[in-house]
Amino acid sequence: MEGRYQQTILNFFRHIGIEPTTKKIIGLKAKNHFRAAFEPLVGSIIYVDAPGVASNRLTTFNYQHIPKLIWPLQDVKYESEKRRKEKMDALKEQYYIEVPESLNPEQQKMMIELEKDAFPGMGAVDEQTLVPLARYGKLIQYFQENDARPIAICELLRDYKDVTKAYIFGFYVRSDKQGSGIGQLFLEEIFSILKKDNFESVCLTVNVKNEGAVKLYKKMDFTIKETRAGEFGEGEDRYYMVRSIS
Repeated sequence: MEGRYQQTILNFFRHIGIEPTTKKIIGLKAKNHFRAAFEPLVGSIIYVDAPGVASNRLTTFNYQHIPKLIWPLQDVKYESEKRRKEKMDALKEQYYIEVPESLNPEQQKMMIELEKDAFPGMGAVDEQTLVPLARYGKLIQYFQENDARPIAICELLRDYKDVTKAYIFGFYVRSDKQGSGIGQLFLEEIFSILKKDNFESVCLTVNVKNEGAVKLYKKMDFTIKETRAGEFGEGEDRYYMVRSIS
């Protein structure tokens, strides 16, 4: 029965000429209030987990803000995270990492175009920056199968004041790949690389107005240590964020 009411009485059927007491199987779109009228008529009740917000299975929902140690949500959070990890692991199979130690003129041009694509009107990395990053820092490119251009870029330097800390000079996802979870996958790969390189922490700065990036970094366990006013000029305020590598 379709409509705005749960089927809680037998007359929902009878008013359209159906006598429910004569049927072997009765299908209802309802939660629990149907039992008083219909349970005496049947041998058993089978719940169907239909899609939507009214599911009885709490683990089917993608929760974002579950407090810890609240029953039964701690188990729900585990199941939700488990499904997310399985999905991410499946996606990882189509991506791979390359770390060039130098860039030829054609690659330099491509990198500059990617920078401008990711930061329209703001991309400022040129050959004079890219070449030293590749040779003396670490330039990490994230590729997807059957795509000749990187879908994401990370530019890393070592903190001279703390050799166990890496600094993310630049991080971005290609504009046509944004919003698909690639940034999170790529960061996880970066953390693995940093751990292998014996770093203990990683830091970065991000525009305080870049809400999407700030949300991503917080999700990936970066914490804001300070707000740096005018870090890159007047009005260019930045959050300084740090994450441990374990």
